[in-house]
Amino acid sequence: MHKSILVLFVTAVFVLSVGYIVVKDRKVIVEQRTASYENEAESKDKNNEIEELSDISKYNEIEEYMIENEQNTKEDKIDLQEENSEKLLGKIIIEKINLVAPVKEGSTEEILNSYVGHIENTATFNGNIGLAAHNRGAKVSYFARLNELKIGDKITYQTNLGIRDYKISLVKEILDTDWSMLENTAENKITLITCINNKINLRLCVQAVEI
Repeated sequence: MHKSILVLFVTAVFVLSVGYIVVKDRKVIVEQRTASYENEAESKDKNNEIEELSDISKYNEIEEYMIENEQNTKEDKIDLQEENSEKLLGKIIIEKINLVAPVKEGSTEEILNSYVGHIENTATFNGNIGLAAHNRGAKVSYFARLNELKIGDKITYQTNLGIRDYKISLVKEILDTDWSMLENTAENKITLITCINNKINLRLCVQAVEI
């Protein structure tokens, strides 16, 4: 009888011990899984945060580009408004000598000190356009490098009436009293006139035809 009670007691203790171990192991497994889920969630959060930061960085780059582009557009508009307020005729562009210059009506000393002047009584767009500018000794000397141009070089003239490209067909010295190169023509041309260093009575004439 005592042996049976002892066997039952030992069996009960064993069962309880096994149950405790199983419960403890399950608790450990649950804790491990919970920690794993938490780590995975934290890793995802970090990845999402990195992606968000990357997206924010990309957005900032795009926003900066758009702001800069918008600013350039505004500057272009402001420039055009200023040109209209100044009653400018347009711009002459000669890439070979890095020239971008505003053109204003008239060839007086006052105008040539700040602009390329449109020679009075010459065509404004259709025909033979006459332009003059200083090559030295003024506030701005837009035609200082005109002597570097050669036949075949390109000249662009932008106006409110349109944009035209010209190819240089003639480069020569003329007398300061020779106005024949500025006579109007049926063919669209642009004629540039400037002084020549140490040659008081001569002018450098560069003429180009529309292409």
